[in-house]
Amino acid sequence: IPLRGSREDLQGGDYGFAARFSRFGIDSRTLTPWGTLETRIEGDFGGGSPTSSNALFRLRQAFAELVSPAFSVLIGQANSLWNE
Repeated sequence: IPLRGSREDLQGGDYGFAARFSRFGIDSRTLTPWGTLETRIEGDFGGGSPTSSNALFRLRQAFAELVSPAFSVLIGQANSLWNE
């Protein structure tokens, strides 16, 4: 915290903040002879600079997963609690 009247006080600050609640998605579940096929596409408009009004679309998740009692196969990009 700069002291009033010091060089640091005259420097000013730089920050950016945005709260864009624009996430949306489509998901489906379909029964097939091999199991349940789940598809999901999810994106938002948070890809632009936080200080501009130009919001760019970014893809957050897009995947298809086939689940049966014997196996599970996922193709695409999905969020995980274990990602770094």
